[in-house]
Amino acid sequence: MSAFARAAVRYCKDHKADMKDISIVGFDSFQGLPEKQSKADDHIVWQKGSFSNSKEVTLNQVEKMGFPVDNVMFIEGFFDESLNSENFQKIAHLSPSIITVDVDYYSSTQLALEFIAPLLKSGAVFYFDDLWSFHGHPDMGQPKAIKEFHGKKGYLTPCRLFDHNGSTYIFSALEWEFGSQSESE
Repeated sequence: MSAFARAAVRYCKDHKADMKDISIVGFDSFQGLPEKQSKADDHIVWQKGSFSNSKEVTLNQVEKMGFPVDNVMFIEGFFDESLNSENFQKIAHLSPSIITVDVDYYSSTQLALEFIAPLLKSGAVFYFDDLWSFHGHPDMGQPKAIKEFHGKKGYLTPCRLFDHNGSTYIFSALEWEFGSQSESE
């Protein structure tokens, strides 16, 4: 999150934009990893509670980057409880342009993609932090969730334009929403 805060500050400075117009929404349990839900989650190093961090530490990092913490919203809890209709209504007005999926597990990635899908417009950029945790195996971790999402809720296509170690994808809707193509095409 601090990397996005730093990028937002830099963007606003370079483009004379107002930081009040940028929001960061974070979904986090602040308890680390949940129990593994699937064989596709089963990384040898990951255990329940790994990677826990406090909300205060996270907000301090964001503040150090110069981003206004008032523009940060947290939705707390494990995804199986927090990705619900009540929390969806809190963000339903947003049209996210950059989505970081740093959730390690296949099952968590799958839940996150399903939850965010109704808000997405073509051109949204995804960064999958744990894409290579299973060496790209298509039936493990984030690659499995991306494969299952692709073509059902939209398309996630690798995007070298915003590349970060091959972990960046661009979303396009199932039905192209920016004008119509001519019939002769």
